[in-house]
Amino acid sequence: MNIKANIIINPDLLVENFNNGSLVLNVKTREMVEISYEEYWLLEQIKKKNTKDEIKKNYVKEVKSPQKNIDKHIEWMYNSLLKKELIFDCGEFMKNKYMQNPAVNLREEDEDGALLFNPDSNRIQLLNNTGFFIWKLCAEEKTSLDISEAVKREFSDVPEVQVNEDV
Repeated sequence: MNIKANIIINPDLLVENFNNGSLVLNVKTREMVEISYEEYWLLEQIKKKNTKDEIKKNYVKEVKSPQKNIDKHIEWMYNSLLKKELIFDCGEFMKNKYMQNPAVNLREEDEDGALLFNPDSNRIQLLNNTGFFIWKLCAEEKTSLDISEAVKREFSDVPEVQVNEDV
């Protein structure tokens, strides 16, 4: 599958690259975000119009990462760039698969929720029991449809329309 037909890099971006990461400015919205070295690397791969298979092969070679969990890590970087609106997916590159960020630390508080700490952004996120349930599902790389169905089964008192919108 060729990325050229599926993924578009946001044309409003200015990128300043540093040794351990990059700053990206969206000149249209005037928002600035920090991305990791690996996220910048993936942006460059997308810019070169590499296929998904070429990206995986280059990741092993250039980033010197072991073969283990390459798909998960590339998918995490892809989802991060997508969430930050640095890229737009017009196809099926890694459509709708969600997974846990391997850098995020989890601390279970009680049956009502948990805390997530992201050392890359130095942010803490409090999860209620529904969010914690979804976080656990993401360990299994679920699609949004899979997650919605599981939430509906687990929390039957929530209206179906609300579950679909929230997920």
